Amino acid sequence: MPEVLHRFTNELANEKSPYLLQHAHNPVQWKAWNEVAFETARREDKPVFLSIGYSTCHWCHVMENESFEDLGVAHILNEHYISIKLDREERPDIDAVYMEVCQAMTGHGGWPLTIIMMPDKKPFFSGTYFPKNSTHGRAGLVDILEKIAGLWNTDRRKLIESSEYVYSTLQQNTHHDMFAEFSPEILNDTVEKFRQIYDTTYGGFRQSPKFPSPHQLCFLLRMYHSTRDESVLEMVTTTLTKMRMGGIFDHIGLGFHRYSTDERWFLPHFEKMLYDQAWLAIAYTEAYQVTQSPLFKQTAEDILTYVEESLTSPEGAFYSAEDADSEGVEGKYYVWKYDELIAILGEEDGLIFTEVYGIEKAGNFRDEATGTLSSENIPYLKIPLQEYALNHSMEIEYLESKLKSIRSTLSKERTKRIHPIVDDKILTDWNGMMIAALAKAACAFQEPKYLLRAEKAWNFLSSKMLTSDGELLHRYRDNDASITGFLDDYAAIAFGLFEMYQAGGKREYLDISTKLSERLLAKFEDEKGGFHQVEKHSEDTPFTGQKIIYDGAYPSGNSMAILTLLKLGTLLQRKDFTESAIRAIYSSGTILTKYSTGLTWLLSSVHYVQSKRSELILCGDSSTSLWEEFTSMIQTAFLPSLVRLYQEDAQELIQLTRPTSSIVMICEDYSCKLPITSSGELTSYLQMK
Repeated sequence: MPEVLHRFTNELANEKSPYLLQHAHNPVQWKAWNEVAFETARREDKPVFLSIGYSTCHWCHVMENESFEDLGVAHILNEHYISIKLDREERPDIDAVYMEVCQAMTGHGGWPLTIIMMPDKKPFFSGTYFPKNSTHGRAGLVDILEKIAGLWNTDRRKLIESSEYVYSTLQQNTHHDMFAEFSPEILNDTVEKFRQIYDTTYGGFRQSPKFPSPHQLCFLLRMYHSTRDESVLEMVTTTLTKMRMGGIFDHIGLGFHRYSTDERWFLPHFEKMLYDQAWLAIAYTEAYQVTQSPLFKQTAEDILTYVEESLTSPEGAFYSAEDADSEGVEGKYYVWKYDELIAILGEEDGLIFTEVYGIEKAGNFRDEATGTLSSENIPYLKIPLQEYALNHSMEIEYLESKLKSIRSTLSKERTKRIHPIVDDKILTDWNGMMIAALAKAACAFQEPKYLLRAEKAWNFLSSKMLTSDGELLHRYRDNDASITGFLDDYAAIAFGLFEMYQAGGKREYLDISTKLSERLLAKFEDEKGGFHQVEKHSEDTPFTGQKIIYDGAYPSGNSMAILTLLKLGTLLQRKDFTESAIRAIYSSGTILTKYSTGLTWLLSSVHYVQSKRSELILCGDSSTSLWEEFTSMIQTAFLPSLVRLYQEDAQELIQLTRPTSSIVMICEDYSCKLPITSSGELTSYLQMK
């Protein structure tokens, strides 16, 4: 193909990030985050304009089209500022710092994140998306840039004072001791908080926008397991069911969109993120283990199918995301006109699809900009399939088969459209989460193919993202692995490898999980408890000692690390792991007490500590049918407070003479019970758990 000639090219053309490359031909003279850029700002005596986003961010695209491709805006930035673009997914450490700044200064956050700061990286202005020009009381980017440029030249003292105040405040918050005892009732109290904000009609918590937050549902499943309170389980099952029925799920191509802009899970923000697929797969898998609902199993499998088909590299690792936009329009790839569907499917099949999936001749959602019906449709399950089949005197199997064929037809038709861009960078932490999801699914559904996919992904990561001295790197793209690993990378991979060991019993995965956890403690542990986001001696970020505690779209590195350390500590009798994990929990005690619904994976660790933790040791001849039966019974059950150890390791821990037949040993509270030698005995035990 002929080389594309661009009118403008800036320094981002040398980067690997798809997001940075999207801006490589803006007229803005963008630079990447590095010390050369800040030295240039000091030398030229200019403030730094920092814009943070990611490749699949809709409003990042809007701001680029409105402002960063505009010659007038570019002139102001090039004349008066040093402009830096940052991919938040490549550098979550820097993004986290300035997001905290934005939330503190404005009361909200999001992307694109806009920061203006001194050449020493101390910020004095922050915000998110800004239109090019001021309108309806909303400040425009041009006015902001011109005003700050004027202050820089005439009254810089105000800007310096503001930056010093922001810096000192953030440093105080970063180093503030959050250690505190918390009530033993914090788990039950948190359930009550969820009950107060639970949407009894559509599921989920609060109204709109609604984010899936699957780790919240995983916490509630653990609480149901302890209390057998059916109202707790109902919050989970209704939420998962309504999400699966809603437009937030892609009923044609599978997988979940990022979040719902309304309260009924209908109108999505269309981007698809790998971490959402991972954690939703975990939530649906665990919910299936508890309820045996075919819908939950099917949904988890659909998510994993989507990831395999759309987000998996040829080598088996996982890409980061799919864009919300195509042809410059959010959601264009995913929506349908009524007449279009009838023309593709014919009258009979078209009628079935439009009735089941809520397709309207006039369109089924309103354009946000105009408030009028869009004439397009987002497929969603308007009516449960069982109900539709009953109303139309159909066998449910016939309806399901018919809809599967229809969806296949529409999927093929949809591929003729211009596909949203796939962000094909491979992130270590997000891959670790997906590996864990696959391993959990392999257990719950007794599907070895999922474990094989997890192993293939790990083989890639271990060859490309794990250095010869055992250090993790964060990002791989275009044959380049780089960026020193963060807390989340170590925590997520340790989590994923632990789940792989639980699924398949390969000792090497347990060993590597253990080694990475040891490195995590050495590199990131704070002396007061908890874990820093970056290595303790890193000087690349503007503020030191930052710890991210909150569980957002996915659990924080702290939360993932704590639960894995607790489970490894139980399994390997590693007191150092257990003590570090418990110290980390209490180091967040102040925040945990105030905002417990925002730390639910951390609360899953509290649940684990407060529960009767058990080691289940499977010993004997792995070729026997009894071994297979034991393994299946153990792996398919939902046992959040139990960890599994396989026969080779049992010899080391309990000096058990190798039995001639398969047995299960149960150890609780530092003592072992009599061996279980029959499936009936094991069933009785598991029912008690």
